[in-house]
Amino acid sequence: MSESPSRFGRTALRPAPGSDPRRPSDLPEVAMFALVAAVFFLLALIFALAGLSVGGVLTVTTLGLAGLLCVALHLMGVGAGWSVLKK
Repeated sequence: MSESPSRFGRTALRPAPGSDPRRPSDLPEVAMFALVAAVFFLLALIFALAGLSVGGVLTVTTLGLAGLLCVALHLMGVGAGWSVLKK
């Protein structure tokens, strides 16, 4: 029995209208939140290893939660159509 992917909330990642999916300039905009999440996780690791915190607001926990938020946004597909340079 074949079910359509949209029935379960999953959709295929399609390039934005008018863009060429093979162009390297189109790839970074899809992974923006994933890259930001990786930076947050890296900073959280460095803070944890060094035992640092900045003012009680910027701690390992807040960096980890910010990273998880970016991962969740990335998995939802938020930001997939964003572009830094609008033509």
